[in-house]
Amino acid sequence: MTNGNKRHHKMDGREKRSKKKDVPNSAVSPQDDDSRATHGRGRFHRVLVTGAGGCVGSLVVQQLIGLGHDVRATDRPGARQPDLAGALEGPRSESTELGSMEWVEGDLTDHAVAASLVRGVDAIIHTAAWVDIAVSFEQQAPINLYAVQDLYEVAREAGVRHFIHFSTGSLYAPKNGPIREGDPLRATSAYEETKMLAEDYLDAEPGPTVNMLRPALIYGPRGKVLVAPVATVPELLSALDGLVPGIEGGPKNNLVHSLDVARAAVHLLEHPQPDGSRFNVACDDLRTIGEYMAIVMRQGRVRLAPLRLPFPGSIVRAALPLLTYERPVRLLNRTVSAIWNRTIRHHHLTGDLIPRVDREAVPYLAGDTIFDNSAIKATGFEFRYPNFEEGWADTVRWYREQKWLPETPPSRRRLLSAVRSGSSSHRSETADAIEPFPNGSRAAAIGSNNQETDHGTAL
Repeated sequence: MTNGNKRHHKMDGREKRSKKKDVPNSAVSPQDDDSRATHGRGRFHRVLVTGAGGCVGSLVVQQLIGLGHDVRATDRPGARQPDLAGALEGPRSESTELGSMEWVEGDLTDHAVAASLVRGVDAIIHTAAWVDIAVSFEQQAPINLYAVQDLYEVAREAGVRHFIHFSTGSLYAPKNGPIREGDPLRATSAYEETKMLAEDYLDAEPGPTVNMLRPALIYGPRGKVLVAPVATVPELLSALDGLVPGIEGGPKNNLVHSLDVARAAVHLLEHPQPDGSRFNVACDDLRTIGEYMAIVMRQGRVRLAPLRLPFPGSIVRAALPLLTYERPVRLLNRTVSAIWNRTIRHHHLTGDLIPRVDREAVPYLAGDTIFDNSAIKATGFEFRYPNFEEGWADTVRWYREQKWLPETPPSRRRLLSAVRSGSSSHRSETADAIEPFPNGSRAAAIGSNNQETDHGTAL
């Protein structure tokens, strides 16, 4: 158990940190799989996954089971269990037998719970965290720092060999050019401070081999925060179809799909790297804010106006200080949420996805944030979604299937509404209006519009 002084230690993020070993922050060639502990299914691990009900954690579970690992999945009481159907679609050969999942609800801040969770496992993938820069250090530290300390210590006592820890790409100090794992860090929020101290602790303490992931902004199925609320923008602006100007330029970022973050964790489990190694996880697809929003609107089936406006960088930077205060952000989020509630009721949505501004994502609007991903790729890892447009299409499709977004795109609903209205009360006028279309055919006119909308040929 961690002593009281260590558990409540705080430090300036700019301090030089001690390490268990003098290891590089970049990858080396993968170790031989024979060096790994074996359990259950031949050479496969029994793995504990924390935060298993979350956006990334649930995908980690699916990937592990698909590869034949036995998984003990845990999350807080009441959390949604992972959908194991995804394991059938994961990376597996016909000769690979699916692994199994044991679901355990528990509070990781309880030492007894942590001790019971690690019994019988030989690897841990720790994704659980509280991500909210508006919350104080004292509130976040129990899960983001102290639970990491406890989990690592009981893991050492239980003989666990590998510990994969999810940190954050937000730790880096601003930099012009690609950010590499050895670059300086700077904690500017309580959340980042807890993450930095957790890394420091894992560096300093003896125990299981540690590999750490520092993901870029994550998007993907089950996502609710950070990038995810952007998926609601086309619906909110659907009444202005064809009138909203496009944005050109803006800061450049490379994001990462949640499935690729999960796959990176599993990859490091199967190809362990030197103790203390850290890895950025971000795709190769580097885009400006304007390019991202064009994709979001296009896949949301809302057309942009021909007018293009430059990204208002100076205005955004001037407004950023306001977003460091809780009150204006809370007011903005309440306003857009009230508008969205009407959409939820009208389309019978689940209410899981809510439009909001997350202050953790705001710094990405201030300047370029470009992550170098060469270290993780040097281990042999390949991205499933190297292209944002494909990954975002997958995400929006999932949101619609799960009733997080309206299933019918806004432009299709307007078309169908117009057709139904015309056919019921203005049948003759509608026929006359459709006549100018090629072939004078109502079916041809409607089919043409549907096809154009379905394929998003017009912004």
